[in-house]
Amino acid sequence: MDSAFTGNYDRPRVEQLKTSIISSLVKGRSLWQEVRRGQTNEPPEKRVNEAWEFLIRRIWEHILTMEHTVLARQQDTFWQILSPQITQLALETETAMLTLATAVKSHQPSLALSGMEVALTNATEQLNRLQEIKQQDYSMDELLRFFTFFYTMEEVGRKLQKMSGTLVNN
Repeated sequence: MDSAFTGNYDRPRVEQLKTSIISSLVKGRSLWQEVRRGQTNEPPEKRVNEAWEFLIRRIWEHILTMEHTVLARQQDTFWQILSPQITQLALETETAMLTLATAVKSHQPSLALSGMEVALTNATEQLNRLQEIKQQDYSMDELLRFFTFFYTMEEVGRKLQKMSGTLVNN
């Protein structure tokens, strides 16, 4: 998000983080197999929902899509209209990821991500208001980059909510 609004993009640091995440995902494949075998005798409230494997991988793919979109945007200005809402959504996404990780580690049986829903609602409402703005003032490429980023970010929020829901259901 910082790079989207300030132009600050530390490519070497980002590449290092991506390498670390990819390594974790590869290690995670074998861990998921262990989890499947090991939780057969676990009570339901201590089981990790198998849907998480898919959701984690999909969130990673969405993050890569958002990064690519941010890098391609160059001098786009349409983003600035929703910058407060997108920033709020980014902060809630970060908080949700940390909260979910803590909940899984501590076997917390329920979790509410109410801040995520508020951020998603605020961003969507502001986006709906943009219909009043003449979008033809912006190039089609700029609008496509923005909507790709926005709807991908929204999807990450929804997937995090789904992950939270799997904790509640166990």
